[in-house]
Amino acid sequence: MSKKRIYIGLILLSAIGLAISLILSHLHYSLSLGRSLSFKLCQKGCDAVNTSSYSEFFGIPIASYGAVAYALLFLLAFVGLFLGGVSLDLFLFSLLCLLSLGCLFASLVLAGISFFRLSSFCNLCGLTYGINFLLAGLSWKGLGVPPQAIVQTVQAAFGKVLEKKDLQKNSEDYYKTMIMRLVLLLLAVGAFSGLGVSFFHSAKYQVFDKERLRKFLEHYATLGRFEVRTQGAPSKGSATPKLTLVDFSDFTCSHCRVAYFVFKRLLPEYRNELQIIYKHYPHDKTCNPYSPSPSAAKACQLAKAALCAQRYGKFWEYHDLLFESPKVAKPEELSSFAEKVGITQSDFSRCLEDSETDKILLLDIEEAHRLGVKSTPTFFFNGKPIEGLPPTPLLHTLLQREIRERSRH
Repeated sequence: MSKKRIYIGLILLSAIGLAISLILSHLHYSLSLGRSLSFKLCQKGCDAVNTSSYSEFFGIPIASYGAVAYALLFLLAFVGLFLGGVSLDLFLFSLLCLLSLGCLFASLVLAGISFFRLSSFCNLCGLTYGINFLLAGLSWKGLGVPPQAIVQTVQAAFGKVLEKKDLQKNSEDYYKTMIMRLVLLLLAVGAFSGLGVSFFHSAKYQVFDKERLRKFLEHYATLGRFEVRTQGAPSKGSATPKLTLVDFSDFTCSHCRVAYFVFKRLLPEYRNELQIIYKHYPHDKTCNPYSPSPSAAKACQLAKAALCAQRYGKFWEYHDLLFESPKVAKPEELSSFAEKVGITQSDFSRCLEDSETDKILLLDIEEAHRLGVKSTPTFFFNGKPIEGLPPTPLLHTLLQREIRERSRH
């Protein structure tokens, strides 16, 4: 295969990889904006993988690192296609080879995490793994020299970047130095822009200093543990949990919606230790005598609809639809949501009109009142109450502390 064809192949593969990485980055950041992460090519696998904490490094999505790497590969291959020469080809293919092998190694690590830690697979991520394998193979084929020559070639070019020596314009050393400077500049710009975007999107960058953390944990240690009645409530996660997290929530509550997306990304990591139990506390006087005023969003109707989905074994599917809907679901949409999860309109309507559904909802409301719940979301960590969603670093600390404490007993 000619060098020109290899360069063209690298350009096409890196362009596809760049497009996929940008899509994955968009899906990742959609979480922080409270939007659904569903994507037809991916289905549930991408959501599980692309929202776990393994999908970030220093607060930046792994997909964004991939986008920078593919952009560099594209640029190097493009330069090689038009400026390639014997010595310059060796330098360019050395860079291409090092970069593509790094991507391939990252793919192996991420695939291992996906299969053995998250027990899920992202189709789009899988495409990038295949692209990385082909990129590494093509760049190696174009190199055609012993492996040690790769490092030596790149080291020599990097040394020239640091030299203040004037280079003859249009010489191969000149092009190598310019290319090396451009690569370093793009890496620096990618790193700083990634950190900047993450600062505004990632909950991990919320200001929560050590003093506040210490005071919060001291306060948390003084909290008593309540016995929360959870019989018959829907649950997911571990069947033998070290941490039971009871979530009093409302489908019309924007903070509950954010909490939904946060726990969606946490559950795969803690799936062997954590069990989440859902309890209803709608802020709507129609069914909640402790709510100050009626809700325009009809929170009671949404809660009853979810209870009907639970009756037919579809609670979590319906729960996810309600929270992932771009806007709070309207009463007329509830039946169509039921059909989406496999409940007939007649069964769903009968359940909504059944007085037993109202009684079950009132039991959750009375339980919340007994425990002193006044706002949503309110969580009980093995019986300890926390009002509102803690910042992500603190949330991890609380989860790990409760798991360690339960492990000692």
